Amino acid sequence: MILKLYARFFTNDTDKSLKLLQVILGREPDYRFTMGDLEITGIGDICLVCGTDQALAPYRDSKGPFIVDDLDATREELIRLGATITRNQFQAETGSVFFARHPDGTEVEYVQWKPDLVERFISH
Repeated sequence: MILKLYARFFTNDTDKSLKLLQVILGREPDYRFTMGDLEITGIGDICLVCGTDQALAPYRDSKGPFIVDDLDATREELIRLGATITRNQFQAETGSVFFARHPDGTEVEYVQWKPDLVERFISH
């Protein structure tokens, strides 16, 4: 079900954060795009989320993203196990996304990547 887990880092300055991460991880970003008021950058197992404090506020308490192989099946299983969908499915540059609150109160982002990203970063 889960293909990859990211540690989410929040920042107000992508370039400053990315400069350090590129050195300590020894690699370039895997992807970088904007989503509304946020800039999203994936590098290694880190998902860097950049924006103003106001733009970041709705996401600060969430975990993930968890990259899954089947978003619909994941949603069904989460609901069966008592989770609540807190943000309905929407499209992002990387694929389909929704947020769910687990029965213990943990808020998690789930993403089903587009096939080309799965091929590049998971199936290789």
